[in-house]
Amino acid sequence: SALDFRKLATAMPYVGSAAAALGFNLEEVLALMGQLSNTGLASSTVGTSLRKIFLLLADSSSKLSKSFKEPVRDLPTLLKGLKELKLNNTELGEALELTDIRSVIAFQSLIEGADKEHEFSLQQF
Repeated sequence: SALDFRKLATAMPYVGSAAAALGFNLEEVLALMGQLSNTGLASSTVGTSLRKIFLLLADSSSKLSKSFKEPVRDLPTLLKGLKELKLNNTELGEALELTDIRSVIAFQSLIEGADKEHEFSLQQF
């Protein structure tokens, strides 16, 4: 993966507490960060985007949270929901309505890569 220790040190302070509060473990967060780093996003963008996505998933009244069929508390559930969004051909404009302007590119990247589960594992490191 394109995630190295420097990028990890930059991104983790942004996303760590939100991920933990939602129930994601360190391995799951690292896998998501690695996937987003592979798309070329800057490490600070990876961290802030994932934080926003996690916070929206934690808010049961958010459009993003409502777009998933069940509460998202781990990577398999997140990937399941992302695959559903991909099957429904969720495009950038729709993703923007679910997230916000700062996190939409990262969220769209997660949707596009959702069917590549093997890329969301720590084996890529």
